[in-house]
Amino acid sequence: MSPNIIKPILQLNGARIYLRPLKVEDAPIFLEATQVDEIRHMTGLKRNFNLAEIEAHIRRCLDHPLRYDFAICLQADHRMIGELSVLEIDPENLTAEFRIALSQIRFTSQGYGSEAIELIKTWAFKQLRLKTLSLQVFGHNPRGIRAYEKCGFQVMEVKKEAFEYQDKYSDEIMMQARNPLYE
Repeated sequence: MSPNIIKPILQLNGARIYLRPLKVEDAPIFLEATQVDEIRHMTGLKRNFNLAEIEAHIRRCLDHPLRYDFAICLQADHRMIGELSVLEIDPENLTAEFRIALSQIRFTSQGYGSEAIELIKTWAFKQLRLKTLSLQVFGHNPRGIRAYEKCGFQVMEVKKEAFEYQDKYSDEIMMQARNPLYE
């Protein structure tokens, strides 16, 4: 059995947010998020990017057959508040990796990330029929860890002091959610 890899997909709707396919026109918001120090620290981003690089990255992502990239948008005003990806899809083993980043700290701790994670996890398990969805998070990101645990991700491995940022070291934590249909 292989996942149903068909692009583009429809919008995924939640109570307060929705996920829609990422567009090149989203690049300025994406770029803005890469310039927020705390977001950079939480996501492990070390280098700087310019708008052309972000646009090229989005084009590559959209053209890649084994990944899906979404904008996280508010239902109330359709404002993009972050982005997420299901990537490294392995059609033979029915596995994929997952990443998420909110664009501003003011959008954290409000449940938007958890809602987005639940939407994408449900979609990946039902539509792509994935067995597992895996992610990496840093030990200095307790909000992210709580959100992932709340959404059913479990710690699989901890790499001690594997990430250095501004002369400080953090653990790299590997987490995974399993599709209950395969248990």
